[in-house]
Amino acid sequence: MMINATPSRLRPVREILKPLAWSAAIWGVVLVAMTAAMVADARDKGQEIAALSALGQGALHYIPLVLLSWALHQWFSGPSRQTVGRREVLLALLPTVLIFPPLYILYQALVVTLLRGQPLSGMGTVLAQQSRFGWWTDLLIVIGAFALQVALTTHRLQREQATILLEERNRNLELRLALLQGQLEPHFLFNALNSIAALVRSGDRADALTALATVSDLLRFALRASQRPWVRVTEELAFVDAYLSMQRLRMGARMQIDRRVAGGDWSTLRCPPLLFQPLVENAVKHGVESTTTDTLILLDLSHRGELLHLRIDNPVGAASEGNGLGLGLTRQRLDALYGGRALLETRVEDGMHVTTLIFPAEDMDGNAVHSDR
Repeated sequence: MMINATPSRLRPVREILKPLAWSAAIWGVVLVAMTAAMVADARDKGQEIAALSALGQGALHYIPLVLLSWALHQWFSGPSRQTVGRREVLLALLPTVLIFPPLYILYQALVVTLLRGQPLSGMGTVLAQQSRFGWWTDLLIVIGAFALQVALTTHRLQREQATILLEERNRNLELRLALLQGQLEPHFLFNALNSIAALVRSGDRADALTALATVSDLLRFALRASQRPWVRVTEELAFVDAYLSMQRLRMGARMQIDRRVAGGDWSTLRCPPLLFQPLVENAVKHGVESTTTDTLILLDLSHRGELLHLRIDNPVGAASEGNGLGLGLTRQRLDALYGGRALLETRVEDGMHVTTLIFPAEDMDGNAVHSDR
């Protein structure tokens, strides 16, 4: 019967072999550099050393160092390890400094003895020939390997923690945006139904039915938009146009719209769904509903540099002091999406209530789009 290795069985093998291969590669680079320096030094002295032979013999001396680095990696990279604390460092440092160096010196003496073809009893002579400088060098190498492993592990864990925090922040931001957008949708629906109710009360059945059909289209857009974080600017403009056509049924000829959209391909630019509509709704409510005279609403959209500018002007009416829920939610969404890169402000200028929205011009992939206008 053939037994297939499953990914769950292969994963532990990879977790063992990958750090072992990295340890071998790093120490291999050190070995090659040391061997090259030794061969060059011998040539300067008029001696000749076979590079491959020296490389092979040196590899035997570096095997314990490879295993040490691998063991330290396994210790500091445990499955539940999230930080490298003082306790973990001390528990690894003591055996590394007190136990490994003597064993490493004995190992090197054994390798030299075997390479010379001498009996094991000759290890004492080899140990006696080793200088104290060589012992200190070995100790410094071991300490350096330990310090490097601690530094690499600390850096890796900090990077992983930063990634986790960023992912958590993104999840919280998505939840916040979904909540804000979810608050806008029933707010829009409530106001739209109020408009239809006003038409019904006025007895204008035909306009009420037309408004109901328009609301149906608006709700379909709002439903589709709720499933996407971004829509094309052309889609948002179409949504605003449909909303204004419904309001015009109720307000009649006294509500005039001056729509100025600069030239360009607006279908390539994106914006959050239901971004323009609350601002337009605010203009209708505070500029048209609160007056009995003919009113003009100016809607001006332009692309300047790497920013989109939307300006909405409406007459100052009796109810124009309040900003309303729509503007407040829009500010929160802009802050969550763009931070300080977006601006929404309202002011009174020459008897007109002016709403200005500025936010980054980006394509559907989030890349900045520049305009020379």
